[in-house]
Amino acid sequence: MTLVRPRCAIPTQSSAAPSRDTTRGRIWRTVQQKYYSLLYIPDLRAGWMKTGLPAGRNLINQWRPDVIFSSGPPFTAFLLAHRLGREFSIPWIADFRDLWVDDAYYNEPFWRRPVDILLESTMVRSAAAVVTVSPLFAQQLEQRYGKPVATVCNGYSAEDFPSELPINTAGEVLTIRHMGTIYLGYRDPSPLFAAIGLLPPALRDRVRVEFWGDSGNELSRTAMAYGVADRISSMPRIPYREALELQGRSDVLLLLQWNDTREAGNLPAKLFEYIYARRPLLMIGYERGIAAGMVRERAGFVSCAPECICAQLRQWIEEKQAGRLSALDPSVYVGLSRDEQFAKLDQVFALIADQ
Repeated sequence: MTLVRPRCAIPTQSSAAPSRDTTRGRIWRTVQQKYYSLLYIPDLRAGWMKTGLPAGRNLINQWRPDVIFSSGPPFTAFLLAHRLGREFSIPWIADFRDLWVDDAYYNEPFWRRPVDILLESTMVRSAAAVVTVSPLFAQQLEQRYGKPVATVCNGYSAEDFPSELPINTAGEVLTIRHMGTIYLGYRDPSPLFAAIGLLPPALRDRVRVEFWGDSGNELSRTAMAYGVADRISSMPRIPYREALELQGRSDVLLLLQWNDTREAGNLPAKLFEYIYARRPLLMIGYERGIAAGMVRERAGFVSCAPECICAQLRQWIEEKQAGRLSALDPSVYVGLSRDEQFAKLDQVFALIADQ
């Protein structure tokens, strides 16, 4: 069985856009967004169709696949797979890594939603099979289109991690790390900052929170507002494998999600890597979602209440000082590897290829 998975270059926004959060800058971003929404449908990768179609035709003429597998976003990939599948009578699979029109972060102008609903409907109905990363996402797609949807979660790859995960037990300071970008306005670390502020000074000095990646000046301003700026560090981007190693040398890993019902079905890829690192997790976000349930069941603590987070910090500080903040049992990541998830996807491939 052979597969075609589309890839594309990412157009970048103009470097001439004002960078400061001024009135002029906000107006510029609004105009820019409306322009992109009108010009690029379904997304910023729309221009790739001009090169993707000829490249796909050339590849299929030389090497005919049994199945075309298309993963989105970007959802331009779905349009390409749909066109190639129809042209060459090859079944194609639509793999939703995120939802499209039902995505929690969908922010297109009001007039774009009917257009995107029509496009999504056309893609889903023409696909031989539909796959997504979350059982709740699968339920939403099934309800909308009356078509079965397979759930294949993201997962961890053990080969990406060091052969022996380094566990940091030295020192008295509890080190909490967040890896990756923070989506300001959606994923808010304020409850953690407030919780640290509730600690007595002697314990407050035994907590350090590091944000590795794109955190920006807003993070520092928020920490200052809670009087804990000296306990918060903004760190630079680092290579992927270094980030994975750093996770294993953390005392606690921080997962930030949007505290909104629309986030209920989101299972971020980062969660699976966090769990494989076998460090306790602190999740701040929607407490009744699938991610929260997985964290509670396998690896950690979920709350948006500063008082509750403060109590948990006290417990972790005590365990750290007593040398009891050890690695979690390997059973926490059973069933979550990429190989185990791909086995589910392989069943979908086999079913479609045999039809």
